[in-house]
Amino acid sequence: RRLGAAFQKVNFLRDLGADTGQLGRSYFPQAGSAGLSAESKDELITDIRADLAAARAVMDQLPLTARAGVIAATDLFEALTNDIAALPARALPTKRVSVSIPRKLALLLRATVKSLRRTR
Repeated sequence: RRLGAAFQKVNFLRDLGADTGQLGRSYFPQAGSAGLSAESKDELITDIRADLAAARAVMDQLPLTARAGVIAATDLFEALTNDIAALPARALPTKRVSVSIPRKLALLLRATVKSLRRTR
């Protein structure tokens, strides 16, 4: 559940501009009409990181057949979180953060190695 919550929050942050401006959706009440403040963004990032850490704490319990994929997705969303954290809050509505394909491939390879190491 915590992993899913983290994924949703990251997606809401990375789509903030489209959701609020084009679709009229607001997933973060703290954003208000003035937009998301730096403090509110930092609180959300802290919350996302806590969700990701809680999920990582139980990944060894996943079956090996699912572990690499879940680790890769978690690593991807952690990378997105770090990229979002590096942006000023005022930039979030105008820039959609994404991870390049080479970086995604590197994350996938690393996740595969990590998942195999956890079986020992």
